[in-house]
Amino acid sequence: MTRFVWCTVWSSVVIALGPVFGADASKSWDSFGLVGRVRAVTESDLADNISPSEPKGTPFHVRTAYFSADGSLLSSEDCVSACDKTYFVWQDGRVAEERREFAEALPQRTVKYVRDPDGRLVEEQTRSGENPECAKRFRRDASQVEESEYCGDSLTSRRVWKHDEATGKDQVCWYTYSDDTGELLETRYEERKVLLDDSTVRTEQLFGDGTVVTIADSKGRILEEVRDFESAYHRETHKYDESGREVEKAEWARDGSNINRRTYVYVNDARGNWIRRTELFGSSAYSALVEGEVTVRAIDYY
Repeated sequence: MTRFVWCTVWSSVVIALGPVFGADASKSWDSFGLVGRVRAVTESDLADNISPSEPKGTPFHVRTAYFSADGSLLSSEDCVSACDKTYFVWQDGRVAEERREFAEALPQRTVKYVRDPDGRLVEEQTRSGENPECAKRFRRDASQVEESEYCGDSLTSRRVWKHDEATGKDQVCWYTYSDDTGELLETRYEERKVLLDDSTVRTEQLFGDGTVVTIADSKGRILEEVRDFESAYHRETHKYDESGREVEKAEWARDGSNINRRTYVYVNDARGNWIRRTELFGSSAYSALVEGEVTVRAIDYY
């Protein structure tokens, strides 16, 4: 039997942030940045034939989301050359089932979420057509959270979040199993999450040859990410307006010079939701900003 191990240690200055299973909050009006009671929103990325004579361009990627009257996501559709559709079944304010229909004649994929009486997720059951796929099972006690994945009767992977009261650390280990090659420790790193005075969260991952540092605001939006390794460096920053919409994304070199910058300009409807977003791209290779991708929205309200 093969065992693959991946360990993460969260230091005592870390916020004790355990894993989030079944994130229902990501399937609501708020997660889409919508204002008001929206029945449906369609976002279309436009091809580059936008001009005064063709102001709408030609949509090449279209995404539509449909909501209930209380703001829960009921279904979504993602279309490029063809459309994949996903349907959500809710029970007691939580997603109970998720069904995805593929355009390319693939079997429907269904995920059923099983919860305990307190609403905590205990199992994800996945089927492809009529055939069961792997299932994830979750177990919690006072000091440990465990996620195990089974394919048939075989345990294929396991992740464990274990809290150490003495040190104030959470140790996270990921194991995978196979019948062929025995146990293997692939990688190990430390991760620290620190709540800063301005309510942002700094996450630092320490690897053998470098670090990854991420700073996120109180709503989880990424403000800055730096990947600093011996062989590579990448820094990216993000800015948002008072409505939470991204207005700038920039990349930087190790010496602090700007590589490129994308700014986003929005046009709103009367309700305060954006209906047109234009990307403006600038770098040292251009003497002026260049208009990039344009996305338009059609919004249907209750």
